[in-house]
Amino acid sequence: MRRFVPYIVLAVVAIAIVAYQTLEVFGRDDFAMTPDGYKVFRYGFPFPVIDCAVHLPMHMNPSQILLRFIGNIAVFFLPGAFMVYVIRRVLKSRVQPQTA
Repeated sequence: MRRFVPYIVLAVVAIAIVAYQTLEVFGRDDFAMTPDGYKVFRYGFPFPVIDCAVHLPMHMNPSQILLRFIGNIAVFFLPGAFMVYVIRRVLKSRVQPQTA
């Protein structure tokens, strides 16, 4: 169980970062207006999500939004997982006794 704790923490942090981007945009009511008066919200890094009325041309279908959320979470999770892996390798090589 102890092996997986850093990865669980990384997953929670990655999800929190992606969720914060969404909540921050909607919380500040940060939007653009179309010429016909509709709100268009844009959030997410590095894969942006555009949330707007269904009939607008820039509307994204739910499956594409889901894939972008998964991609955004992976962008934050995978480098963190790689850093945990490298740190564990370094610490493991220092702890093992040298045999001569």
